[in-house]
Amino acid sequence: MAIPPFRDLVRPVLQYFAGCDGPVHVAQIRDAVAKSLNLTTEDRGAMLSNGAVAFDNRVSWAINWTKRAGLAVSPVRSKWQLSETGRHLLTTHPTLPSEVLATFEATVTKGRPTVQTSAPNIQVTVPPVGDRRAYRLPSQPIASGGQADVFVAVRKFDERKFAIKKGRRTFGDRMKREIEVQSKLVHPNIMPIVDWDIRDYRWYVMPLGSSVMADLVRPLSFTNLREIIDSVTAALEFAHAGGNPHRDVKPANVIKLVDETNGSRWVLSDWGLTRRAPGTTTSRLTKTGQLLGTEGFAPPEAYKDAHNVGALGDIYSLGQLVAWAAGHEPIPNISATAMEPWRSFVERLTQQSPLDRPQTMAEVRLLLADIHEP
Repeated sequence: MAIPPFRDLVRPVLQYFAGCDGPVHVAQIRDAVAKSLNLTTEDRGAMLSNGAVAFDNRVSWAINWTKRAGLAVSPVRSKWQLSETGRHLLTTHPTLPSEVLATFEATVTKGRPTVQTSAPNIQVTVPPVGDRRAYRLPSQPIASGGQADVFVAVRKFDERKFAIKKGRRTFGDRMKREIEVQSKLVHPNIMPIVDWDIRDYRWYVMPLGSSVMADLVRPLSFTNLREIIDSVTAALEFAHAGGNPHRDVKPANVIKLVDETNGSRWVLSDWGLTRRAPGTTTSRLTKTGQLLGTEGFAPPEAYKDAHNVGALGDIYSLGQLVAWAAGHEPIPNISATAMEPWRSFVERLTQQSPLDRPQTMAEVRLLLADIHEP
């Protein structure tokens, strides 16, 4: 059986949510939708040309559709449930008539802020999505890099401030990969993407940070540095589990977010150099002899075989991040050092040979557990 397009999976996804008392994991959603469609194991294993599993990919897009239409929310990482709007919709229209879904489709694809369905008593107000014109941008960016510029943007819908990253045309493939990967890395310590260019992948929107690690006064206090490193470690462990190394861990990419719901937290941002999980990479974006990452923070292997830099490279960069925060300037291809209590941790993580470093973020966490304020 051919796997239906993701829009045909929206109805069974929402109807499954309606029968659940609370948040359900993505894996449960996939199983339920597959059962409703009578898919075989062979059907569920069918692959797309880019190496992704077709069914899993389309269920993810269907879930994303419900989120962008304001019908579902994710209160817990990797778990989803109906929003109040979605629950009202399913209560009043359990079969989800085609005209109702078509109206919400307009919300997702055309960015209409207010939707009045043909069904009575259903009016939904959601921010526009996928439309750059929904944001006011100043003439000058707040930050510029080799691949993109970052602006403070005001969303016209509610006058909220966000950060919008606009990629340069020559780096379109990297921006597309960044959006595809980062939007799926839902974790408290990974910068969320709240909106993006759904056609050309030229820009995306994220929360506006309150501060950047690169701007902090060094050396950082033990308490402050420990909070940051615990956060970055958690972010990398989550991303590595899915086969997505960051490959540019540095102070400028560690940002503090503050919001009323979650309080303050440090997040790892700018996943523009990330790599897809092994076996799913469709194009080689890093050329031989090209440095991947940032001078000093990049591991030695990034100067030799940048394309294959992975999780062990992030571990090296994490060690250099701690050394930098402790007041040392990173030197390319030189193992870092730091004062106690960070000395052993930094030296272990910044070994020149990847095989001499901790091999996983779980091992890094064990090393962190032995570090205490002097």
